[in-house]
Amino acid sequence: MPDTLALSIEKTFEAINETGTDYTTFAQAVVEKLVQASGIMLRANIDGSNFNRYLMYPSSLKLSSDGIQIANALETAAKNAFPGIQVYASEDAESIKLYQLAAPFELYRLQSEGTDQGDHDLRDWENNYMVRFDDLLHGMSQDVETEIVPGQAPRYTEITPWKDYPSVLRYNTDPKQPDPVSGAVCYEGQVRRKLAELIERARKLGVLYCKKVGDQQYTVYRVNCDRSINWSLDLSIMPRDALNLLPTGMALADAVASQNGRRLEDISRAVELSQGGLLSGPHTTEEWAWKWVERTLRAHMPMMIEIRNTVQKFEEWYKIIEETNGDELARTKPAKMIFMIRGQVLRCDENGMWKLKLANGMEKPIANMGANGMRMLEMTNPKGARLIKNGFSAYYLFSGLMKQVEMQGNGFDEAYERSRRRLGELAEEFDEAAIMAGVEMSDFVLKEAEALNELGAMLSEGEDANLRGSFLEAMKRKDITDEAQIRDIRSFYLRAMLWEQL
Repeated sequence: MPDTLALSIEKTFEAINETGTDYTTFAQAVVEKLVQASGIMLRANIDGSNFNRYLMYPSSLKLSSDGIQIANALETAAKNAFPGIQVYASEDAESIKLYQLAAPFELYRLQSEGTDQGDHDLRDWENNYMVRFDDLLHGMSQDVETEIVPGQAPRYTEITPWKDYPSVLRYNTDPKQPDPVSGAVCYEGQVRRKLAELIERARKLGVLYCKKVGDQQYTVYRVNCDRSINWSLDLSIMPRDALNLLPTGMALADAVASQNGRRLEDISRAVELSQGGLLSGPHTTEEWAWKWVERTLRAHMPMMIEIRNTVQKFEEWYKIIEETNGDELARTKPAKMIFMIRGQVLRCDENGMWKLKLANGMEKPIANMGANGMRMLEMTNPKGARLIKNGFSAYYLFSGLMKQVEMQGNGFDEAYERSRRRLGELAEEFDEAAIMAGVEMSDFVLKEAEALNELGAMLSEGEDANLRGSFLEAMKRKDITDEAQIRDIRSFYLRAMLWEQL
């Protein structure tokens, strides 16, 4: 439920105590807001042997003896709004409880039961609230089909577009028994696994993303592409990263918002239940923030449905992005190292400091190439100084590995570890750079060795050879036709040959 709507209902409850408004008018206003909150609320006439769902507004409001009258007014208003439905209301635990014999839970009752403190800690709620295995959150229940067979009880089938979730209607209280309608068997762990899969898909697409909002304060946000506009995405105008790849994750969500005249924060909301008596964030670690997401979505079905619908919309675009990026990576494989070095991952600032751009966007200084820094490095490691000065820090690792494999015939793992020891502390940073470039280290190194051997003879023509003869033909065989890119590759390998001469 939108925060503004929940807040409006809260204020309505406060107003009834302060002004003595007629209960009937008040109840009609509350039910009207509940109808606005969700199209599937109070919409099914289900046999009494099925499930109850509870709507508590608000759990923290103190009610006097008038609570019974308010509850009765709510019951009457709900029945008038939806004739023929079984709706009941009562007053207990200092809160109004409006419940319906209906399809899966829309909103759980968030009041902690079995405690005197009245707190709303989710763990306490999970441990004490009676949730049967029947009451699983499977998907949208916009309609229910009823099948009447003479001499048998009515059979109900839930209509849901979410086909990877089994129907939840008329499940036996024993979770190991199959559903009499669909024949499916549903376990609690199965539901949690499905929800975890949804969260993982949403993270990959940027529908769920985590932001640090303060010192050790992490909050997960959800992107909601509602029906207010016809959402679209033009991949041809999307910005590309250092590897010429289309964005995924949070960058994809940002691009979607931008192309549809929105900001990402305009279509994002925190994954929390602040209006239900539960606060889900911020959290002290990113890991804990993500753990809390699954708990929150299990307690709030409408929010889960929003996320699922947005995921389905994003996946239409993501399939095209995935294919495009795959083609781009295959086409530019010989030039990946250039992207890593050419001012993207590894760069030298105006003061001569070489920095490595990390995955979190921060830059880590790895070598001081200013006047003082160079003098010190040349004294301790003259070869390394010349390599780094010329932009070949990564090549130092790769080429060292190639030489060990070629000259000593060692197995790959052993040669790789020796090369890492030669680089010292920089090795881990270059591993990270390779990951950022979408590179599988072993595969990339061996392919680079092959490419270097193939082009070595052609490069002996020198800088003035330009783009002629066998070198150009070799590029065409690798489906690289852009002249600027070919110059970059050729220049890179020409300069890299200096390493052999040091």
